[in-house]
Amino acid sequence: MRENQPEGANHIQDPKDVKNLGVLITTTGVALLINADNTLEACQTLAASRPAEHGLSGPVDCVELLNESEGVPFVGHDEDEPILGVDMWVDDEGLLLDSKNLNPFASIMAGQEIHGDVVLFGSHKGETMSIPWPAFEKIFTSAWIDETTSEQFVLSHPTRGYWTVDEARLVIDSLDSMGRFDVSPSDEPEEVMMPRFVEQGKRNNAATMFALLGFEADEYRGMMNMAAKL
Repeated sequence: MRENQPEGANHIQDPKDVKNLGVLITTTGVALLINADNTLEACQTLAASRPAEHGLSGPVDCVELLNESEGVPFVGHDEDEPILGVDMWVDDEGLLLDSKNLNPFASIMAGQEIHGDVVLFGSHKGETMSIPWPAFEKIFTSAWIDETTSEQFVLSHPTRGYWTVDEARLVIDSLDSMGRFDVSPSDEPEEVMMPRFVEQGKRNNAATMFALLGFEADEYRGMMNMAAKL
């Protein structure tokens, strides 16, 4: 699998540990390459996250981004390789929950309004599996949003290459704890939008840092508060 990894994910340390690679895209623009053993459980945990008092996860639904008849080869260009589709897994109740903001990034991909965080996986004959590399490479940079930029969009783990589902959930919980801004395009003046986007960018960076450290946002805040009192 190592030789078939796309640019930006070629430093995965232990390919033998890779089960199913997918991409989490939050409403705030955090995109992570994730590794999941159980894809359904991963989608429920990440795309349909809930507070602990509501069971931590909810139901998910599938939006077909690319069906198998129009799919791309999973590995290389061998005609014998299976042709995969690409599915976007979404919160089935996202439209009903006030906490689920519009996801402008997923909405662009799907060509329809998508609310809440989403997870992308590949599909073949009814089975969910790793996202096809050509599809990953398509979204790895922000060029699919703005062709004038090559800025990285999907964030690989700095040492492992992929993020675990638990780490990705820490990112989601931290974003929810800090509060999310609506980063959807609007007709608001730039001087109104930019401070909001800048602040959300800081929160995105903090959330990924919390996951790297193994802390949730509340735990990190508590530690900083205690340190300030010393």
